[in-house]
Amino acid sequence: MAVISFILGGFVGLIGALLGWIVWDMSLLQAFGFYLAASLGSAALAIAANALQTLVPAPAPRSNPARG
Repeated sequence: MAVISFILGGFVGLIGALLGWIVWDMSLLQAFGFYLAASLGSAALAIAANALQTLVPAPAPRSNPARG
């Protein structure tokens, strides 16, 4: 999951960095920083979501008094 998120974040970061560099006149270093932040940030979010999913237990099912 984190690998796929890193790859997709890399694509998003690449598009954003190229647009920022060409259209919005970012420096090359700022565009590269944006690329790294997008790719590593998306991977960190996927890792955090997976950790929360495995560490936090699911809520217990509620009893239904109508069923008996």
